[in-house]
Amino acid sequence: MKRIKVKDAMGKKLAHDITKIIPGKFKDAVFKHGQTIGEEDVDELLNLGEDEVFILEGNEEDIHEDDAGLIIAQKASGDGLKAVNKNEAWIDVVAVEPGMFKVEKNVLNMLNMIDEVIFATLPSYVMVEKNRTVAKVKIRPLYISKEKLGSILQVTKKHGKAIHIQKINNLKIGLIIASTEVFNGRIKDGFHDLIKSKMDEYGLEVDEKIILPDNAEKISDEIINFKNNGMDLILVTGGMSVDPCDTTPEGIEKSGAKTVSYGMPFSPGAMLMLAYLDSTPVIGIPSGVLFRKRSSFDVILPHILIGEKLNKEDIRSLGEGGLCWNCRECHFPVCTFGKQEGRRDVPVPIK
Repeated sequence: MKRIKVKDAMGKKLAHDITKIIPGKFKDAVFKHGQTIGEEDVDELLNLGEDEVFILEGNEEDIHEDDAGLIIAQKASGDGLKAVNKNEAWIDVVAVEPGMFKVEKNVLNMLNMIDEVIFATLPSYVMVEKNRTVAKVKIRPLYISKEKLGSILQVTKKHGKAIHIQKINNLKIGLIIASTEVFNGRIKDGFHDLIKSKMDEYGLEVDEKIILPDNAEKISDEIINFKNNGMDLILVTGGMSVDPCDTTPEGIEKSGAKTVSYGMPFSPGAMLMLAYLDSTPVIGIPSGVLFRKRSSFDVILPHILIGEKLNKEDIRSLGEGGLCWNCRECHFPVCTFGKQEGRRDVPVPIK
């Protein structure tokens, strides 16, 4: 690669893209890497402020940014993703199938700790449709040595993929509505339609439903019954606070389910409860979820649907971003609610 005056570059091949920008109207590479510069191109290059350009000399051993970025993106992307070479040295990673997008933060951070790498992604635990761009990747220099590229690729070789699409597990879901006033017909239940709408977002449905009074023994018995009937996820609504009639937490515990966390660092939905009966997740959903479009339940649910088993530290580290903005028009998940960093390892810089 050699740097020369544009006026001396006719007949030479460009070593880099050159971008034209018309503010608010146009931004794209109008000259491409490898393009031969013609006499008619000189004035346009000068108009773009390019008095000098880099040209290829024919014996380049280093790897161009387009090729290096594509290789990194391919090696860092898991199932359900495809790396596509885009303009201006960016590689787009797009979903080839719908599913839950997941970032392995430690691997992503390791890659981004390398000076030459730029790797930006959507947040984890968002549903993406086919052809959605989920990440953009590039390298900072115009060219990179084979040795340096090899050291970058050691990150994914040793630690695995940085990003991937996970399919939603086809779970059998049991719903227990614990409410004496609903059981006695005094008020109409609002939970079934709410839970159904949230399951619809993931292509799932409620397989079994029962309405019970606020009785811990009955709640406990039905949790066990649901598990014996093959439910993969058991949802229990009702009082989750300190009111004497709030028996849902007691009922969950009486079933033998082991509590991971009773209370979440979220608002709304602070009194959500997560427990496991053997390996079956049991979620106690507080009544407050009825009155807000999004809550802690919407944040925890994606983890459960892709088979992650959360522990107390996982949940208790989610406070940053746990406060809903309470926007007039809700745009979740395209917002900060539930998109905090959470627990993560500190990456070691790669030399």
